Amino acid sequence: MNRSRLFSSIALGSLLAWALSSVPAFADTATSGTSVAGGAELEEVTVTARRERENLQVVPISITAISAEEIRQKNIVSPDDFNTTVPGLTVAATSLDRASVTYTIRGQGQILGGPDPAVATYFNDVPTVVTSSGYLFDLENLQVLKGPQGTLFGVNSTGGAVLFVPARPTGEMNGYVDVTDGNYNARRYQTVVNVPLVNDVLMVRFAADLNYRDGYTINPVNGHDYDNIDYQAARLGILYKPTDRIENYFLVNVAALNEHGAGNECILYNPNGAFVAGAGDLKSACAAQQSYGPRYDNQWIPPLGDHIRTRNYAADDTFTVQLTDHITLKNIFGYRQYQYFQSYENYGTPFPVFEYSLVPQWSAGLGVAAPSQKKYSDELQLHGESFEHRFHWQSGLFVDTLSPNSRDDIDVATYYSIAKVTFQSLNWKKRHAVYSQGTYDLTDKLNVTVGARYTEDLRRQLTTPTDVPQNNLSAKFHATTWNVSLQYQLNHDMMLYATSRKGYKSGGFNNVAIQGAQEFSPEYVTDYEIGEKSEFHLGDMKARINFDVFRSNFNGWQERVTKIYDTPNGPLPFAVVTNVAKGVVEGADLEATLIPMSQLEISGFYTFLNPYFTSNTIDGVDFSHSPLAEVVKHKASATVRYLLGLPDSIGDASVSTSYSWQSYQVGGLTLIPLGSSNPDPFQGRLPAYGVLNARADWKNVMGHPVDLSAFCDNLTNKTYLTLMNNAWTLGEDVGQYGPPRMYGVSVRVRF
Repeated sequence: MNRSRLFSSIALGSLLAWALSSVPAFADTATSGTSVAGGAELEEVTVTARRERENLQVVPISITAISAEEIRQKNIVSPDDFNTTVPGLTVAATSLDRASVTYTIRGQGQILGGPDPAVATYFNDVPTVVTSSGYLFDLENLQVLKGPQGTLFGVNSTGGAVLFVPARPTGEMNGYVDVTDGNYNARRYQTVVNVPLVNDVLMVRFAADLNYRDGYTINPVNGHDYDNIDYQAARLGILYKPTDRIENYFLVNVAALNEHGAGNECILYNPNGAFVAGAGDLKSACAAQQSYGPRYDNQWIPPLGDHIRTRNYAADDTFTVQLTDHITLKNIFGYRQYQYFQSYENYGTPFPVFEYSLVPQWSAGLGVAAPSQKKYSDELQLHGESFEHRFHWQSGLFVDTLSPNSRDDIDVATYYSIAKVTFQSLNWKKRHAVYSQGTYDLTDKLNVTVGARYTEDLRRQLTTPTDVPQNNLSAKFHATTWNVSLQYQLNHDMMLYATSRKGYKSGGFNNVAIQGAQEFSPEYVTDYEIGEKSEFHLGDMKARINFDVFRSNFNGWQERVTKIYDTPNGPLPFAVVTNVAKGVVEGADLEATLIPMSQLEISGFYTFLNPYFTSNTIDGVDFSHSPLAEVVKHKASATVRYLLGLPDSIGDASVSTSYSWQSYQVGGLTLIPLGSSNPDPFQGRLPAYGVLNARADWKNVMGHPVDLSAFCDNLTNKTYLTLMNNAWTLGEDVGQYGPPRMYGVSVRVRF
């Protein structure tokens, strides 16, 4: 047993022993008596989808909300876990690592090469590019909003928005310490301390999260591991309320990640591929990989070592003043700094190829979704009510600016004299927007919402190709987006709605391109959605059902294609982003919770997506048969939770199992004409898979403020792919495997 494992076991045992032996210290919070603990209930879910705190069941938007308790019960540690817990959301690691992920909702996502994401992510109401490791702790909840969300939020959105809502300081002195220990040398330590320094005036909340785990993908040649976890994060929130009308909330979040990167493996060799000349024998390398089997990978390790390092800093200040009884002014200032450093080989081979830094500096992240950057934003909001509370309205101004926070990458292929041309780029972005939205109660049951937003995006890029003079590019893009919805409260327990929205994603520049191939135009999405949200009781049975169907029409689809360009070194292929396609994404979302008896809770979801191009012609070739990338046609999950119904003096115990399944997923767009003599057998698809998880929880152990948990994810030890980096034309399909069986125990002591 190594020292870290020994330390984890001692800490876990000591903490539990101390908690159970310290009865007097917890006398004020311990429960007593012999009554049976309460059963399952349909708890009210509060969301901020319209920038106000509202009951989920009255908001005319398709939303999935996951509470802090659900995040813990479902063992959500990274955004990858959303794939099995959130309907309609697909999360994919970039080709390099799992630290910066891309989100796709209703077919709208992000591609490498320069475009903005179609799904905006927010932390504490501030647009945040990277919200992965170091953000998923001490949250009030997580909210996933589906469809364009451009009228009330800071940045443009064609697919949706993901909101990370941190827990705010409260007026009570409390907190907890949480320790988790598991296989693969997993150790996680969390703590929260909430202190009211001045009652109802000054409150402070501190939280920390330290998470470690050995990698589950091993290099059989040298024993090096990939797919490990190693990050540390801390958060401080200060809430100041000098009067009943004035409030200021200041928050700082810092996170540091030092991991080995993802285990990319050669899944299938293409003998007709154009692998980099002189790099090595790809055929033999892939054959050796097949003999190793899944989760064993002989990757080349650069001279600086194989690693991904990030530093993620966030600082926000939210000032709110109630100007009158019916008008409130709010200002949200945000600062984000993200630093990325890579020393990594991407294609699952023992050869040094393509775009990975050999210099000890923060890089601009060429080839990843989120380069090193600094970002400032400010949003001024005015909220109010008029016409005797029948009209609820909001107006606002938003500005942000993003600039590089590094030099760019150096292609290791250049270092080894393999590649002849290396392209580098730096990007600057500015955004200005004005918006307004209002909801008017036509009757006690029927209301209408109308919103509009004007956005102006300024883009500038410095492109520096080898042997070519610098190019300073600039452009301005703008659009008006809108939202119209009708909402009808059929009765106290059922709401019906219909909505239509237009979303916009800015144009920009390719970060790897040559003269004449840099700029691409905006992309637009118009969607139509109808849905219902209901709760009902039949005797002792309780249920909640939320359902919607939708159709999204997109135009000016931003697509990454490979083209051959003449260069000073001869014709060379370049992957560039261009606007070529029109299409449709139609589908449905269903979420349900059923409590047939007080001790049994059954919940689940199902999502159906049917995406297709109506036109997609590139250089005279029709690719409209090609599937959309990162779209899962069918996704379903079911969770059964049984409450043991123990007396209060013993505690509240439950056991649960969850099974999540998804159909095949296109991991990357394959632009190969029909009838091609060299088709990809995988067609860039991830095979379908299902994962079974199990968990047991025991809260308030023997009447003490102590919670015990045991979990096992991927109970059947399923082997499945989570990413397919389609490099078939290069010479191989590259994939990443999901985690094997992971199990552990945790103890939480509350005070």
